[in-house]
Formats: sequence, structure tokens, C-alpha cells
Amino acid sequence: MPIYRIQHSCPLTQYQKSLLAHKITVLHSTEFLTPSLFVNVHYLPGEPASDFFLAGKPYNHGLTSPNRIMGTVRTGPKRTKERFDAFAKQLEAAWYEVVNGPKEEGQANVRGAVNGHRGEISKEERLARKLHIVGFTPVIGGLENGVLLPSADNEATWLKDNMTFFKEQAELYDDEPFQNLLQELKERPDLRKLVE
Repeated sequence: MPIYRIQHSCPLTQYQKSLLAHKITVLHSTEFLTPSLFVNVHYLPGEPASDFFLAGKPYNHGLTSPNRIMGTVRTGPKRTKERFDAFAKQLEAAWYEVVNGPKEEGQANVRGAVNGHRGEISKEERLARKLHIVGFTPVIGGLENGVLLPSADNEATWLKDNMTFFKEQAELYDDEPFQNLLQELKERPDLRKLVE
């Protein structure tokens, strides 16, 4: 349903990408009552630094392009601007937690360490890690994993209407993402309530 495009000039390790994708998935799926299978996260490298302008000047003096999280999401009456504004702050917090945290699994930040390095980071490094934009664009309609997207806040009906298809994909075609979806529908109380 949603697709989050993360365009970054700040280098991210595979661990950091996985961690940020996980955080975004959990945040979106719990805020908007969406099964994890339908939360997409896509990483794109930043454009050449000299190709992004802000106020008519090269962004960050042409040293880096800005980091951005752009979500294409379903909208509806209950998904207000205020709700998306609050959600943008949660995404921003997740970004900084990941880019200022360990670069590899198992590493811990020691006192005064940032991103696996001791000491303070430079002004240039702070600017390189800065999250410039978190934005959202609406989805009017579409198809994902073989099913039409529901309108926002209509997940219960949509899940029930598509349960036969989900089970067929999981059982007949041994489709692991759909097997995980069925497991999540059993384990997550908020989603389980929708299909009961």
C-alpha cells in the first residue's frame, strides 16, 4: 500500500537500511493498521550534489544532496494533515536514531560515539546526515500483490474480502510473504480484531 522512497546522500550500511526499513514498517503498520506485507521501502542514492538547489543555490554548497523520505500513501477522512504531520516527526526520529546509531549489528554506541566513531562529528558530517524532507503524496488507487488497494480506513472489509486469495497464495502456491501475512493476522491483536 504505502511505498516509502528514501533518497539519501548520507551513506547507509545494509544493516542501517534494514533497521530503518523495519522501523518505518512498524510505524506505518501500527499507525495506519496495515499488514506489514503491504509496507514497501525503497532506497535510492542521492542525485549528484550539484544537481539539487535550495533557494536558488546548490544545496549544502554542492557538497551533498539532501536526504529525503517520501511516502506514497492512501488518504482518507481519518488521515488528517495533523496525523501525517505527527507521523512525519516519528519518521524523522527513526531516521536520526538509525543514522546516528551503530553501522553494523551488534555494535553499541559508547559514550560520546556517533555512528561507530568516538568524539563529536563535524559540521559537514551533521549536514550530510540531516534529513531535509519528509513528505507524503496520495495514492488514488492501484493493485499490489494481486489485490486491489482498499480505501483508507477500510482494512477490515478488505482483509475479509481477500482472505481466500491470501490463503490460496500462502497454501497452494507456498508464497512466504503471504504465509507471513496470515501469521501476522493471527499474532497482532489490532489486525486480528479486524478479521474476527
